[in-house]
Amino acid sequence: MAKIQLTAQTRSPKRRKPGFALLKVTGWHHNPDQTQMAIQRSEDEKHLGADGEWEPIPVWQSLENMAVSDDGVFEGDVGPALVDPIVNAPNNSYRVTLKSGSDTETRTMKIDGAVLASSASGSAPDSTSFAKGFILSDSDDVLSDVTESRVATPVEAQQEEQASESGNTAQEFSETDTIPDTASASSGNKIRRIILLVLLLLGLVLGAAWFFKWFPFAEQNSIAETSTVDHGLSDLELLQQFMETQPNTEAILTQATEWIQTKRCDAALRLLVHSGHKSEDARIALTYAKLYDPNLFQEGHCIDQSDKDTATYWYQKAAEAGSADAAELLENIK
Repeated sequence: MAKIQLTAQTRSPKRRKPGFALLKVTGWHHNPDQTQMAIQRSEDEKHLGADGEWEPIPVWQSLENMAVSDDGVFEGDVGPALVDPIVNAPNNSYRVTLKSGSDTETRTMKIDGAVLASSASGSAPDSTSFAKGFILSDSDDVLSDVTESRVATPVEAQQEEQASESGNTAQEFSETDTIPDTASASSGNKIRRIILLVLLLLGLVLGAAWFFKWFPFAEQNSIAETSTVDHGLSDLELLQQFMETQPNTEAILTQATEWIQTKRCDAALRLLVHSGHKSEDARIALTYAKLYDPNLFQEGHCIDQSDKDTATYWYQKAAEAGSADAAELLENIK
């Protein structure tokens, strides 16, 4: 069973700075040169691309630069292209899928709290130019001087030289550049103030009408008081509204079932994925796994087609949380 960990203890001592980390893979019995990796976040199930952006489809990265220790552990330094998107969103959880030939395995990434984003050092270097893929080569010496090399780029150096020669030139240019537009800016500000005042007054009137249930809001208020679902809201707004109630597992499962039945699929699936990652209750992960199980798949339940890999991952998660049913169902799809 594979284990994926991200820690601040990089292989190269010169990389022990914000934006860099060590990726460790334990228990994967394939050569790293023949292994690919995809990283998916829990928020919207998008996958991390080589440019640090999140993509709707899996983006596979090679592990060919990883070193293998005597006990079979893969290790490789990674840069801001991988570290920053993950560390800057600590409320997400991340699952990593390893693939070699027909063999795949998906596990949640464990992150050492000492891993920091590159912004912690006051700069965010362009990591996409460092190397091909996420795994950085041990022989790539240019990485050790990335922060220093960005202290003064050619353009920045020229700007500094000009500033030292002309003193307050930049300030004088800024002042003279804005003088011709002073009258129009003043007029624009007055118009904006008037518009804002009108909108504020309108908001106060509508708020009072809603609060005191003046017509035509009386009927809408009575509906809102008797229903937990406002079909005028988007799926994301519904989900946010529901999560504000800090629901327990029973409420989560009930609400997810209701949203699936009423075709609020985005809200239902996001709720199960988010709660499944955060909760230690196996029933949530088990419920999500069943949606993808080829043996249990039902059309019209918000999933276009069954997916053995997805079902396997969530069954494993539920089984690890103590679900005997998940363990049994997992065996049935292998």
